[in-house]
Amino acid sequence: MRLDIAGIELRSSAISWHDETSGNRFKATVAEFKTGRIASGVPGKLSLSARLEATQPKADIQIKLSGDYRLDLEKQSFALSELELKISDSAPGSKAPPISLQGNAELDSSPQAIRFNLSVDQLDLDRTLPPPGKSATTSAAPSAGRPGEPIDLSPLKGLNLKGGLKIDRMIASNVKMEKVNLGVQAAGGRVELEPLSASLYQGNLTGSASVNANTNRFSMTAKLGGVAIGPLLRDALNNNLLEGRGDVALDVQTGGASVSAMKKTLSGTARLALRDSGLKGVNLGELLRKAKSLRGSNPPPEQGASAAERTDFTELQASFVIRNGVAHNEDLSAKSPLLRLAGSGDIDIGANSIDYLVKASVVASSSGQGGKELGELRGVTVPVKITGPLDAPRFRADLGAAAGDAVKQRAEEKLKERVQDRLKGLLRR
Repeated sequence: MRLDIAGIELRSSAISWHDETSGNRFKATVAEFKTGRIASGVPGKLSLSARLEATQPKADIQIKLSGDYRLDLEKQSFALSELELKISDSAPGSKAPPISLQGNAELDSSPQAIRFNLSVDQLDLDRTLPPPGKSATTSAAPSAGRPGEPIDLSPLKGLNLKGGLKIDRMIASNVKMEKVNLGVQAAGGRVELEPLSASLYQGNLTGSASVNANTNRFSMTAKLGGVAIGPLLRDALNNNLLEGRGDVALDVQTGGASVSAMKKTLSGTARLALRDSGLKGVNLGELLRKAKSLRGSNPPPEQGASAAERTDFTELQASFVIRNGVAHNEDLSAKSPLLRLAGSGDIDIGANSIDYLVKASVVASSSGQGGKELGELRGVTVPVKITGPLDAPRFRADLGAAAGDAVKQRAEEKLKERVQDRLKGLLRR
């Protein structure tokens, strides 16, 4: 069959749909649609100005498209070049920013495949996409979705595409990124993102990620360098526990039918190295001072997290092994002018809770947070138990256990001195 059309021009046309069972109304209005010649191997130009309206959810989408095209009937392919697309939501109260997209794309009909190289000025996925478990006809505020709601990845199973995507500014799950560069490949229900790079929170991200729609599995390997960890934690996890700049390494996998299920099956490793950092919610120097003043109390005092309190460190390092949603740590190391910290324990990501033991050693008494009042504790290691919800942990310093350890240590030192004295006496003989 030979196809040769001089051109198509459509103006002031509309299609309306009223669903009487639900009351939903939809309307598509084409202000102008215009093409050049449509024939195999012949280049042409197209332009589109359209409007899409809906009642549930309330939407008023303006679309403007222009670009060059080429149709190849023998190869059953359609290519777009110099593509410029702008989508904006003019519905009352909508805060969704307009999306501007430029680049090239190609569609192969047999087998169906898309090849593309696109750039977007800004993309807010939290406002553009409905939350997990919400249909396109359900009104919902921007959200990451409720933990128990199902995650439906079935639309990914039919994708067959390969290309590159650059995004100047992007928001996903409330995490803000710039200069995002994605290599995307999808086939057989698997989506691979590699390379994956971005600038975020005064640092940078490099890594790769994959999604398997056949098994509802996710995996990600990432390195974050020079990142401001405090703002990142607040935006990503609504957590205000740590501050500081530094490096983070992640290698994690998870799977499940809902967000809560994925938290409980999370596994992998994580490493953290921060400088000029701070533990928010508690002043450990002040906590030890209070424990010293209340020595002999039983049980030892417990203190809730306070937004006004923090403990500063010059450096902080830790690594985690994650199994079944629980991140276990054995090698916490942190330093400040007053304290040295070691620690071990668990962070239950699925339950959003912490059960952790910090061993705080006072190394200075002349300066620092409450240092002058802790002279008696210099050289003593005080256990500090951290328990409860991650967003509101509780702290307890056990000075009684520290005193017992100190007595035991002094006894061992005295025994060692006596043995050394006896050995010296024997050698003199």
